[in-house]
Amino acid sequence: QTYDNIWIYALFIHVFCWLAQFYGHGVHEKRAPALLDNLTQALIMAPLFIIMELLFVLGYKKEFQINTQKLANEKIREFKQLKK
Repeated sequence: QTYDNIWIYALFIHVFCWLAQFYGHGVHEKRAPALLDNLTQALIMAPLFIIMELLFVLGYKKEFQINTQKLANEKIREFKQLKK
């Protein structure tokens, strides 16, 4: 079995993930995606974020996930307070 056309699947997944990011930010977060703020963050950190979220769903390092989510929630609260 050859994988000559594997790039087509990779491209499809890549485009789908970018569209999902724009959808999630626009519809659910009501914020512009990081791509519009920082290209490095968008090209490196965003894919890493998605990978970690997927790993967390699969049960990877539950305690780390819980601690990270608590910290993120605190930062979000602080950010929202500054916007008021």
